[in-house]
Amino acid sequence: MLKTHWILKFSLAIHFTLVGFWAHSAESKGNAQAQVKLAQSILSKYWEAESVLMRVEKKVILSLLGRESTSSGMLLFSQGQLRMDFNKPIEQVVVINKKDIWLAKLTTQAKKESWKVTRVARSRAENQHALMALLFGDKKVWEKLDVQGVSEKGDLVSIQLKPKKPEFLPGIVRLALIVDKAVNEIRLIRQWDDSESEVQMKFFNMIFDIPFEKNIFDYKPPKGSQITEL
Repeated sequence: MLKTHWILKFSLAIHFTLVGFWAHSAESKGNAQAQVKLAQSILSKYWEAESVLMRVEKKVILSLLGRESTSSGMLLFSQGQLRMDFNKPIEQVVVINKKDIWLAKLTTQAKKESWKVTRVARSRAENQHALMALLFGDKKVWEKLDVQGVSEKGDLVSIQLKPKKPEFLPGIVRLALIVDKAVNEIRLIRQWDDSESEVQMKFFNMIFDIPFEKNIFDYKPPKGSQITEL
């Protein structure tokens, strides 16, 4: 998929640091506004980069059903476009390009594998990975959010946010992010929706300005896919 050969290691140390941070973080003695500006400056590095490649771990918690699932894979972001390829435990692909959002998942029924693919026009997909697209692609996102609180532990800064109006992030009632000011990188995004579900996205091992194939954000469903258009 990528022109440059890479080997990335999963960082357990960062994983457990983040978990502990959410459990025991203390209120920052610094200025909350300064910490928000710090987060904005860190995110601007992603907006301005030609590309960013990173390892990602996605955790979905369905509170009402008492279920949770974890997926891991790679994420490539470039100038408002995004591609995530998950390989564990189930193969999945998420592509956000300038026109569409594609959500694809490999399923097995009667011992036969097939892809279930959903295509959503980007203009209509406000609640389909909208948080990722906004945080990594829209410099005006902060105008749509209210800061509910700021806390920090060591080099990790946590910022809790809420949409100013429901229509700004449909279905999302609260969100938060953790940035690492030691290396100016984002470590975690969390979002909660109106069905009491939570999605966590953890990021590791970032490489900036890595070459990639020009058509990597194009997506063509595999032959025989079950395609749904929304």
